Amino acid sequence: MSLKLSSAVFVALVAHIAHAQQPATGEHVHSAQPAPTTGVAKMPILIDGSRTPHLILDKVAITHFILSIAEHSKPTAIELERREMIHRRMGLSPDDAAKLSMACAVRDQIETVEAARKTGTEVDPRVFRAQIDALVTSVDATIRATLSRQGVDMYAAFIQNEVKPRIVVYGQ
Repeated sequence: MSLKLSSAVFVALVAHIAHAQQPATGEHVHSAQPAPTTGVAKMPILIDGSRTPHLILDKVAITHFILSIAEHSKPTAIELERREMIHRRMGLSPDDAAKLSMACAVRDQIETVEAARKTGTEVDPRVFRAQIDALVTSVDATIRATLSRQGVDMYAAFIQNEVKPRIVVYGQ
């Protein structure tokens, strides 16, 4: 089930990229299959992060966070507003907040990968998954290498205490 769950969560994250402009508030839903037209609620819950956040893999939560806060190289007004809200919620110093923003200016790269997938330039979904995984890993490493020790601790705590509890994984 582990491999199936990881694939299912990844599929849901990929589907979420187009909707990543939403603020990081409220519950976030991942579906192992496309949502039925009558709603996701009919699918069984595999993991409810609000009840069992320890079952949400760190990699899944970090991927969710980075894809959700990724900004264009020239951020939109919505991205700037979301950035400020997240920085406040995380409690980052101005220096760490600026470093986090620079590390997360990868929306253009994500959209390039997504466009290639949609146009069929690359048909193997494993290649797409590997590209997004590599990008997320790189951003995570940059965040951990550039933020202050306190900033890294705040980042890790935010992933554990704010991101994981908002993830719900549906599937069969």
